[in-house]
Amino acid sequence: MKTTLLSLLLLILFFSMACDDDPISNDDDKLVETLEDYRIAYSTVDNTNSSIVQTCDIYGNNNQILFENAAIWFAPVDSIVYIQRSEEKTIAYNFYNKKIVYTFEDEEISSFWALKIPGKDKVFMGPKSIERFKPVYIANLDGTGKSIFSENSPGISISFSPDQEKMLLEDELEYKVCNTDGTNKKFIKDLNSINSLDWGADSRHLFWSRPMDVNITNIELLDIETGTSKKLITLDDGVYGVTKISPDGKKIVFYDKKNNLFMMNADGSDLQTLRTGGKEIKGDRFVYILEWAPDSRHLLSSKVLDFENSHIGGALEVIDTKTGESTIIHNDDTVISAYWVKVK
Repeated sequence: MKTTLLSLLLLILFFSMACDDDPISNDDDKLVETLEDYRIAYSTVDNTNSSIVQTCDIYGNNNQILFENAAIWFAPVDSIVYIQRSEEKTIAYNFYNKKIVYTFEDEEISSFWALKIPGKDKVFMGPKSIERFKPVYIANLDGTGKSIFSENSPGISISFSPDQEKMLLEDELEYKVCNTDGTNKKFIKDLNSINSLDWGADSRHLFWSRPMDVNITNIELLDIETGTSKKLITLDDGVYGVTKISPDGKKIVFYDKKNNLFMMNADGSDLQTLRTGGKEIKGDRFVYILEWAPDSRHLLSSKVLDFENSHIGGALEVIDTKTGESTIIHNDDTVISAYWVKVK
């Protein structure tokens, strides 16, 4: 009996240690296996600052223009995309129903963004301004009942955890994590100390790329609950950023300033090059796009075609991370935002 009990305790300890060794993976059997029910929504802007929101299938076919003089500001929440229009309105477009479900207007703010809070009939909203920091508000879906959430935040950096119970935001020159209603704010890092942050699949960990020197960058993992962090890898050949982890929590992808694209395991092992870029990108306004598909296999990625001139957008491609094959979705340097959206 004692031997059996001891064996049982050792077995429990073994499984507990195994779980601790891989705290960020997500083996949820509900993860998407195919992309048949998905399309790609993206924004382009030309040299006259004229912008368009359009969609296509995952192969770049069946293109459809949704809105002109508009741009996507946020990833979907419940298959809803938030779009800023030239008439100084922000609209929410539902891809399931293929129609506009909300239109936001605010007499006090000439141009603003809005983002629905998951599971609540509330939105975060704030002014879209060339000034980096402005107030962020919480309001009802129709824009009424507005109250201050943060006095000093760029707002558009808000991202929700995979379980949609917490959010990461820039607030008062700091990265913070809090509940989606704004309570229980917790300091994470100073704004200028890291290049990029992304949620782990378990909604408990954060990944970030942190510059250590001019040409040295660490990619690290932070446990939000304990506040402890550990280094996953040190990269010593340039500046790296825009770190994204796959929905299943097993792979991390990231860029460098020459538009090279890399992938590694979530523990920092098996570093490989997914795409070779070119020269260093000119200008400091370039928008890097890096979005995992729900199948944890395919990537939406910016691909720079013209390295000689300064621009804010790139071409758009889909990369199969298992085979290395890529498909160009939009073949000029004009794409400034792109997301996977479920349409069925």
